[in-house]
Amino acid sequence: AGLLQDMRAFGFSRGLEFYNPVLRHLVVGRFNEEALALRDAMLADGVRPDEGMCARLVRAAVSCGQDSLALELFSEACQSGQPSLKTSMMVLGTFQKAQDWRGAVGFLRRLPSGGPGP
Repeated sequence: AGLLQDMRAFGFSRGLEFYNPVLRHLVVGRFNEEALALRDAMLADGVRPDEGMCARLVRAAVSCGQDSLALELFSEACQSGQPSLKTSMMVLGTFQKAQDWRGAVGFLRRLPSGGPGP
């Protein structure tokens, strides 16, 4: 957080070009709480995460047990494009963990359909 405050104080720009690799390294390194805190800093800077960043944030939220945040982030990923199967399955796992089968069925029904037909 200190680095971000210093960057803000000295007028360094922090856009997707900055946040994307930082977020990637945090999630790969399993610094999931820090990754979620970085999202807050991004939003404060007016930066909206792209689809790939949303997927990484979903992974971080699931790893931290923040299932409602994972669902919120998944919805953001759906708005910016078709979420990956891996991300969808990760969110589906939150319903399995809670043994919320009705929620899982509802989630599957709300998934955006895409891709070529048969």
